[in-house]
Amino acid sequence: MNISVQSVFKSTLAVATLALTSGAAMAAGAVNPNGSGQGNSFWVDGNVISSAGGSIATNAFTTSVNGYASNAALGNAAWAHAGNKWFTFYLTESATTTVSVAAVNAGDMSPGFTVWRTDGEFDGGTGGTGEVPGIASGPQGVPHSFNQVGAIGTYGTYWMTDDSITTPAYGVDNKAVGNSANGALETMGYANSGPASGTTAWGAELQIGAYDGNGLVSGSIVPGESASLMLNDLAAGWYAVYVGGADGALGGSPMTMAVSSVPVPAAVWLFGTALVGLIGGARRKAQA
Repeated sequence: MNISVQSVFKSTLAVATLALTSGAAMAAGAVNPNGSGQGNSFWVDGNVISSAGGSIATNAFTTSVNGYASNAALGNAAWAHAGNKWFTFYLTESATTTVSVAAVNAGDMSPGFTVWRTDGEFDGGTGGTGEVPGIASGPQGVPHSFNQVGAIGTYGTYWMTDDSITTPAYGVDNKAVGNSANGALETMGYANSGPASGTTAWGAELQIGAYDGNGLVSGSIVPGESASLMLNDLAAGWYAVYVGGADGALGGSPMTMAVSSVPVPAAVWLFGTALVGLIGGARRKAQA
């Protein structure tokens, strides 16, 4: 009788422990974004751009010099923890939007960052997805190491992918790979001002420069100083940004970030004006 009760108790305890462990592993908050309602937020006046033509900015923040890329131990993958920063922001209306990150001390930090569209305000993702990069130097699974430039729904992004996303994964077609109720829906683009490029430990292609989700150059970089990314006609809604250093050889510096928007018609007008100017200049040269 005692043996039977003891066995039942052990089995019940094991099941309860497994349930608690599984629940904790899949809970949101694998990383802690700075956004609305965050007590440690770095945003100066909130994270909402209330109208096209508006802008928001952060106070200075510190990150690892190689948290975004240039970490050989991570195979040039990003390092989601170790003081590297996550931010969220909200656009109230569609606008061409520029994200800019700059070192406070020029020459001491090469910024790198990625922007994602999210389902509501990003909840920080989950653990317990079992994703491990293809590198032999250590078992840096997500989100310690993660796929900073891959499309959402690819390996190394499951932990931050929204639970509405399905893709061929784990060898099963149309399996929901996302675990986050407020996860990422789409990789919008990235900027890398560091020297690292090539295939990362997650099998994604990291390039030097600024690229939108279509792989088109859209922004600018100054190694050791700044990086910016312009996203045309960005839809209203929530977005997440990950920021880190991209050159481990530098001394390190605090950074600041600004997000500014231009109404879509105005952005188109500015582009048209610039295009007319270029054409006019070309014609004058040809006539000369």
